[in-house]
Amino acid sequence: MPIILADNNGQVDSAYHTLVRHIQSSIPIVMISWVENFVFNPELLKIKDYILICFCEYGYDAVLTDTHLWGNNSEKFTRYYTGDWVKFDDWVKENPPKLILKRELLKKDVSEKVQPIDYAATTQSIPIQSEEEFYHRPLSACYYFGRSHEGRLEIHSDIWKGATVYGYSVCDNIYYFNGFIQHESGKKYFSAHIPHYQRHPIEEVLIINGLAKIGIAPFGAGQKTFRSQEVSSNSVMLMWEDNLAWGIEWVHGFNCLKCKIGEEVEIIEKWIKDPALYSIYLEGVKTWDRYRVGRYISEYINPIINKNCK
Repeated sequence: MPIILADNNGQVDSAYHTLVRHIQSSIPIVMISWVENFVFNPELLKIKDYILICFCEYGYDAVLTDTHLWGNNSEKFTRYYTGDWVKFDDWVKENPPKLILKRELLKKDVSEKVQPIDYAATTQSIPIQSEEEFYHRPLSACYYFGRSHEGRLEIHSDIWKGATVYGYSVCDNIYYFNGFIQHESGKKYFSAHIPHYQRHPIEEVLIINGLAKIGIAPFGAGQKTFRSQEVSSNSVMLMWEDNLAWGIEWVHGFNCLKCKIGEEVEIIEKWIKDPALYSIYLEGVKTWDRYRVGRYISEYINPIINKNCK
């Protein structure tokens, strides 16, 4: 099964490609996502039947009222209606895919031929803690973020502001963390900006996340973020409410927590001692496990392809 990148320069998100290259399909898969200086790949002109997997993002400040569907309504999405993006749009219009797997897909636009897809979980599984161990975790919440969404900065600010309201301490530097745990008493939050130019191994960051009852995963450059498949591996995920379709649904109060933008600290403080939080943690880890590459492809993606692309 050939994988064809829509961009002739070969630019592609490595995590996205890692997922797609494991998918089994009898027809070609065309991958499209946001890249700088997009150039239409003429190899696309040689294929007819194909699956389109779209991981395009629309910017942190985009308000999606309709799903962007190539060859259908690209003129509404100016980021993708200029230069060679138009060539790609025209090609899709003339040669529609047999199936579209779309990351930023509104629930109202799901159909038999248009289905949601997400990043897969790629980290190793982490042992489940007992209820007693979970409720004795030293951190109320863990939040690590880059600046792909300006609202992420506001969460960080609100966590510091909340310290004066709720009386907890905050560690905002990963290098201070050991001393923070050793010397600070009472309720604790971890909230740190970890920029793309100073990455830490995710396994190390998840150690801190696993010391928190709740891990925060807000929107990124789009309304979805790969962090959803990280923090849910060993804590209760708190995410912003959205109207998107997910391959495996995240449901507030069952396998995650959800809140409106700006209500993160209030929701954490409301739920932190709730006796139901442990069961949400257990269900969240089960959902995370269904997102692991092997399971996600074999149990979710391949059946959709087999149904639509025989």
